[in-house]
Amino acid sequence: MNYRHLTLTTVWILASSVMQAQSKWDIEIDPLAYILKGFSVHAGYEHKKLRYDLGIFGLEEPEALHKNENFRHRGIGAGVKADYLFKSYKGIFTGISVSSARHTYTYLPDHTDVERFEVSSSLRVGYRFMIGKHFTIVPWGDIGYILNKPAPVTVSNETFHTDREKYFLTVHFGWKF
Repeated sequence: MNYRHLTLTTVWILASSVMQAQSKWDIEIDPLAYILKGFSVHAGYEHKKLRYDLGIFGLEEPEALHKNENFRHRGIGAGVKADYLFKSYKGIFTGISVSSARHTYTYLPDHTDVERFEVSSSLRVGYRFMIGKHFTIVPWGDIGYILNKPAPVTVSNETFHTDREKYFLTVHFGWKF
């Protein structure tokens, strides 16, 4: 599957469907996901001091981050977020998120794939910068917890080690309609 086409199609569909609802809708992408052989697109809706977000994402985690030799790790999922906007759409925010993802762990010596499904929740904080009337830059991070930690991935007596806690830092680029 070509994730760039999926992302562009999703962006086009979401953008064309919300063009008439100005100043309440936005769309964001995470360029780091694309660098990591993945994708990330999120549609957001602002209501009073709250912003709701629905997104899809996926990436291949580098070995330098997962630290499990002989394994490749790829995750694909979807999630929802609810953020409290302290002053307005721009500025500091904090929120919660819930996501689900399918993780594929490939044991590289023999290319054995093992899949696991995870559901996680997290607390997040970030800051939304507005460049002009529409463009946004949104650095944010979260601390999360895997709610249904699946069984360890073990192939040929080698185990891919995971933690229940997760930490995530990134930057989204967005467009407010």
